[in-house]
Amino acid sequence: MFSGTLVGNYEHVFVMLTSGQRIDLNEGQPDVMLLGERAHVIDNSPLHTDYRESLASCLPRVKRWAGWVLNEYALAQCAAASPVFSAKIMETQVSSQLSK
Repeated sequence: MFSGTLVGNYEHVFVMLTSGQRIDLNEGQPDVMLLGERAHVIDNSPLHTDYRESLASCLPRVKRWAGWVLNEYALAQCAAASPVFSAKIMETQVSSQLSK
């Protein structure tokens, strides 16, 4: 989704984009801050079999999230392009909320 690669070390994993930018969703967390510069050393040790299996178990949830993000983005693009479509989205959302 971000055109990056999962990298890291035994203690921490993050995404490195092809541009060299780092995406680290846990960067400000206390445990990562305690690691200091070691947090972003890349030695690829987390990519052992057990770690890959653990990530694979998250795949269904990640696919649902990615689908939701892509769907929301598509809806936003359509709404921006068409006032009629935007009104229909609002009508659907209000109906959905009222039926709960």
